[in-house]
Amino acid sequence: MKGFFNYLKFCSYSVFYIFKHYNALDDETVRRWAFEVVKMFNIDVKVKGFIYDKRFVLLPNHESYFDIIALYVAIPQKLHWLAKKELFDIPFLGRALKKLNVSGINRNDPIDAAKGLIRLLKNFDEGGVVIFPEGSRRNKQLKDGGAVAAKKKKLPIYPVKIINTNKVMPAGKPVLYSHPVEVIVCEKIKPELDIDKIKQKVEDCLYG
Repeated sequence: MKGFFNYLKFCSYSVFYIFKHYNALDDETVRRWAFEVVKMFNIDVKVKGFIYDKRFVLLPNHESYFDIIALYVAIPQKLHWLAKKELFDIPFLGRALKKLNVSGINRNDPIDAAKGLIRLLKNFDEGGVVIFPEGSRRNKQLKDGGAVAAKKKKLPIYPVKIINTNKVMPAGKPVLYSHPVEVIVCEKIKPELDIDKIKQKVEDCLYG
Protein backbone atom coordinates (compact mmCIF):
# COMPACT_ATOMS: atom_id res chain seq x y z
CA MET A 1 0.00 0.00 0.00
CA LYS A 2 2.89 2.37 0.68
CA GLY A 3 3.92 2.26 -2.96
CA PHE A 4 0.42 3.27 -4.03
CA PHE A 5 0.24 6.17 -1.57
CA ASN A 6 3.72 7.28 -2.68
CA TYR A 7 2.42 7.29 -6.25
CA LEU A 8 -0.57 9.44 -5.29
CA LYS A 9 1.74 11.83 -3.46
CA PHE A 10 4.04 11.98 -6.49
CA CYS A 11 1.16 12.71 -8.89
CA SER A 12 -0.35 15.35 -6.59
CA TYR A 13 2.98 17.10 -6.09
CA SER A 14 3.78 17.01 -9.81
CA VAL A 15 0.44 18.57 -10.79
CA PHE A 16 0.83 21.22 -8.09
CA TYR A 17 4.40 21.98 -9.20
CA ILE A 18 3.43 22.37 -12.86
CA PHE A 19 0.51 24.65 -11.98
CA LYS A 20 2.74 26.73 -9.74
CA HIS A 21 5.45 27.17 -12.38
CA TYR A 22 3.31 26.92 -15.49
CA ASN A 23 4.17 30.37 -16.83
CA ALA A 24 7.89 29.72 -16.43
CA LEU A 25 8.19 26.09 -17.53
CA ASP A 26 11.62 25.38 -18.97
CA ASP A 27 14.41 22.85 -18.69
CA GLU A 28 15.70 24.17 -15.37
CA THR A 29 12.23 24.25 -13.83
CA VAL A 30 11.68 20.60 -14.75
CA ARG A 31 15.15 19.73 -13.45
CA ARG A 32 14.34 21.27 -10.06
CA TRP A 33 11.15 19.19 -9.98
CA ALA A 34 13.18 16.03 -10.63
CA PHE A 35 15.59 16.81 -7.79
CA GLU A 36 12.67 17.53 -5.47
CA VAL A 37 11.08 14.19 -6.32
CA VAL A 38 14.20 12.10 -5.59
CA LYS A 39 14.66 14.03 -2.34
CA MET A 40 11.02 13.61 -1.33
CA PHE A 41 11.11 9.83 -1.75
CA ASN A 42 14.71 9.32 -0.62
CA ILE A 43 15.89 7.91 -3.95
CA ASP A 44 19.66 7.89 -4.38
CA VAL A 45 20.68 8.45 -8.02
CA LYS A 46 24.31 7.48 -8.60
CA VAL A 47 25.97 8.72 -11.76
CA LYS A 48 29.00 7.36 -13.62
CA GLY A 49 30.52 9.05 -16.64
CA PHE A 50 30.26 12.54 -18.07
CA ILE A 51 29.39 14.33 -21.30
CA TYR A 52 31.87 16.83 -22.75
CA ASP A 53 30.16 17.94 -25.95
CA LYS A 54 27.95 21.00 -26.44
CA ARG A 55 25.51 19.18 -28.75
CA PHE A 56 24.90 15.44 -28.62
CA VAL A 57 22.41 12.60 -28.78
CA LEU A 58 21.54 10.40 -25.80
CA LEU A 59 20.45 6.79 -26.38
CA PRO A 60 19.23 5.38 -23.03
CA ASN A 61 17.44 2.13 -22.28
CA HIS A 62 13.83 2.54 -21.18
CA GLU A 63 12.39 0.61 -18.24
CA SER A 64 10.12 3.10 -16.46
CA TYR A 65 8.61 6.58 -16.57
CA PHE A 66 11.12 7.29 -13.81
CA ASP A 67 13.87 7.15 -16.46
CA ILE A 68 12.99 10.74 -17.34
CA ILE A 69 13.50 11.92 -13.75
CA ALA A 70 16.74 9.94 -13.47
CA LEU A 71 18.11 11.58 -16.63
CA TYR A 72 17.28 15.08 -15.43
CA VAL A 73 19.11 14.38 -12.17
CA ALA A 74 22.10 12.72 -13.86
CA ILE A 75 22.65 14.89 -16.94
CA PRO A 76 23.41 18.57 -16.20
CA GLN A 77 23.06 19.72 -19.81
CA LYS A 78 19.79 20.88 -21.34
CA LEU A 79 17.63 17.99 -22.55
CA HIS A 80 15.36 17.88 -25.60
CA TRP A 81 12.63 15.28 -26.03
CA LEU A 82 10.40 13.56 -28.54
CA ALA A 83 6.91 12.45 -27.45
CA LYS A 84 4.04 10.63 -29.11
CA LYS A 85 1.50 13.04 -30.58
CA GLU A 86 -1.39 11.58 -28.54
CA LEU A 87 0.05 13.23 -25.40
CA PHE A 88 -0.50 16.65 -26.96
CA ASP A 89 -4.26 15.95 -27.09
CA ILE A 90 -4.43 15.89 -23.28
CA PRO A 91 -5.41 19.54 -22.53
CA PHE A 92 -3.19 20.33 -19.55
CA LEU A 93 -0.28 18.05 -20.42
CA GLY A 94 -0.31 18.99 -24.08
CA ARG A 95 0.05 22.69 -23.32
CA ALA A 96 2.88 21.99 -20.88
CA LEU A 97 4.74 19.90 -23.49
CA LYS A 98 4.44 22.71 -26.02
CA LYS A 99 5.85 25.21 -23.53
CA LEU A 100 8.81 22.87 -23.03
CA ASN A 101 9.32 22.67 -26.82
CA VAL A 102 8.83 18.91 -26.85
CA SER A 103 8.52 17.60 -30.42
CA GLY A 104 5.49 15.46 -31.17
CA ILE A 105 5.78 12.46 -33.50
CA ASN A 106 3.49 9.71 -34.77
CA ARG A 107 5.17 6.52 -33.58
CA ASN A 108 2.98 4.46 -35.94
CA ASP A 109 4.26 6.36 -38.97
CA PRO A 110 8.01 5.76 -39.43
CA ILE A 111 8.31 8.52 -42.03
CA ASP A 112 6.64 11.11 -39.78
CA ALA A 113 8.75 9.99 -36.82
CA ALA A 114 11.95 10.27 -38.85
CA LYS A 115 11.03 13.74 -40.12
CA GLY A 116 10.26 14.91 -36.57
CA LEU A 117 13.56 13.58 -35.30
CA ILE A 118 15.60 15.18 -38.10
CA ARG A 119 13.77 18.48 -37.54
CA LEU A 120 14.61 18.41 -33.83
CA LEU A 121 18.27 17.52 -34.45
CA LYS A 122 18.53 20.35 -36.95
CA ASN A 123 17.05 23.07 -34.76
CA PHE A 124 18.33 22.55 -31.19
CA ASP A 125 21.14 24.88 -30.12
CA GLU A 126 22.78 23.07 -27.21
CA GLY A 127 22.40 20.09 -24.91
CA GLY A 128 21.24 16.61 -25.77
CA VAL A 129 18.37 15.09 -27.71
CA VAL A 130 17.03 12.07 -25.81
CA ILE A 131 15.99 9.14 -27.98
CA PHE A 132 14.96 5.82 -26.41
CA PRO A 133 16.18 3.32 -29.03
CA GLU A 134 13.98 0.58 -27.60
CA GLY A 135 10.95 2.72 -28.45
CA SER A 136 8.86 1.74 -25.42
CA ARG A 137 9.29 0.36 -21.93
CA ARG A 138 8.18 -3.13 -23.00
CA ASN A 139 10.21 -3.42 -26.20
CA LYS A 140 13.80 -4.60 -25.82
CA GLN A 141 14.71 -4.62 -29.50
CA LEU A 142 16.88 -1.69 -30.50
CA LYS A 143 15.77 0.53 -33.36
CA ASP A 144 18.50 2.30 -35.29
CA GLY A 145 16.59 5.48 -36.22
CA GLY A 146 18.25 7.59 -33.52
CA ALA A 147 21.73 6.39 -34.42
CA VAL A 148 21.13 6.93 -38.15
CA ALA A 149 19.80 10.46 -37.55
CA ALA A 150 22.73 11.35 -35.27
CA LYS A 151 25.18 10.03 -37.84
CA LYS A 152 23.48 12.04 -40.59
CA LYS A 153 23.74 15.23 -38.53
CA LYS A 154 27.31 14.35 -37.42
CA LEU A 155 26.41 14.48 -33.72
CA PRO A 156 28.27 12.46 -31.06
CA ILE A 157 26.27 9.69 -29.45
CA TYR A 158 26.25 8.80 -25.76
CA PRO A 159 24.57 5.51 -24.84
CA VAL A 160 23.19 5.64 -21.30
CA LYS A 161 22.44 2.61 -19.13
CA ILE A 162 19.75 3.28 -16.53
CA ILE A 163 19.51 0.69 -13.75
CA ASN A 164 16.69 -0.04 -11.26
CA THR A 165 14.15 2.61 -12.29
CA ASN A 166 11.75 -0.29 -12.84
CA LYS A 167 12.05 -0.97 -9.10
CA VAL A 168 11.04 2.63 -8.36
CA MET A 169 8.11 2.85 -10.78
CA PRO A 170 7.35 -0.55 -12.37
CA ALA A 171 5.82 -0.26 -15.84
CA GLY A 172 2.04 -0.39 -15.82
CA LYS A 173 1.62 -0.18 -12.04
CA PRO A 174 0.44 2.89 -10.05
CA VAL A 175 3.16 2.57 -7.41
CA LEU A 176 6.39 4.34 -6.44
CA TYR A 177 9.06 2.87 -4.15
CA SER A 178 12.25 4.23 -2.65
CA HIS A 179 15.10 2.37 -4.30
CA PRO A 180 18.60 3.42 -5.41
CA VAL A 181 19.06 4.11 -9.11
CA GLU A 182 22.23 4.15 -11.20
CA VAL A 183 22.84 6.06 -14.42
CA ILE A 184 25.92 5.10 -16.44
CA VAL A 185 26.99 7.41 -19.27
CA CYS A 186 29.01 5.17 -21.56
CA GLU A 187 31.91 6.15 -23.80
CA LYS A 188 31.13 8.59 -26.60
CA ILE A 189 30.50 7.08 -30.02
CA LYS A 190 31.78 9.07 -32.97
CA PRO A 191 29.25 9.52 -35.79
CA GLU A 192 31.93 8.70 -38.37
CA LEU A 193 31.64 4.99 -37.52
CA ASP A 194 29.43 2.83 -39.72
CA ILE A 195 25.93 2.20 -38.42
CA ASP A 196 26.53 -1.46 -37.49
CA LYS A 197 29.46 -0.54 -35.25
CA ILE A 198 27.45 2.27 -33.65
CA LYS A 199 24.56 -0.09 -32.96
CA GLN A 200 26.92 -2.71 -31.49
CA LYS A 201 28.48 -0.16 -29.13
CA VAL A 202 25.01 0.96 -28.01
CA GLU A 203 24.01 -2.66 -27.35
CA ASP A 204 27.24 -3.29 -25.42
CA CYS A 205 26.45 -0.34 -23.16
CA LEU A 206 22.77 -0.99 -22.57
CA TYR A 207 22.91 -4.77 -22.20
CA GLY A 208 26.55 -5.50 -21.35
